[in-house]
Amino acid sequence: DVLTLLRNFDAYTKWMYKCSESKLLKRVSDTEYYVYTVTDAPWPVTDRDLISKVNAEKKPDGTITLKLTGVKDFIPEKPGKVRVPRFSGIWQASPKPNGTVEVLYQLESDPGGSLPDWVANATATDIPFFTLSEMKKLLE
Repeated sequence: DVLTLLRNFDAYTKWMYKCSESKLLKRVSDTEYYVYTVTDAPWPVTDRDLISKVNAEKKPDGTITLKLTGVKDFIPEKPGKVRVPRFSGIWQASPKPNGTVEVLYQLESDPGGSLPDWVANATATDIPFFTLSEMKKLLE
């Protein structure tokens, strides 16, 4: 169920915090994709957009890892958005013996442009917390 949710790229807006647009740009194979997302920023900050190259890997123990790498120039920049120049991260879902799944979500990015410290600090904590909370609700 976690993998199905993570691979439904066009539905990220339903559960990823502050994600106002998401779409699959290109499916290279069953394990490689290019995805476009837009993150809403509070006024007066400009929204950020990002192209992620997603590589999926499944281990024999059932652990699934999606490795995310920002690809800044995959499509032209869009007016009214700041393109995230550097981004990397992972989603990892590991089955546990009690039937639950442990999910790890880790990101590192340079949001580009200029951001007030209060926006950068809030984003660093709010996005992962609220995204994982919404993911849990959808999967329960």
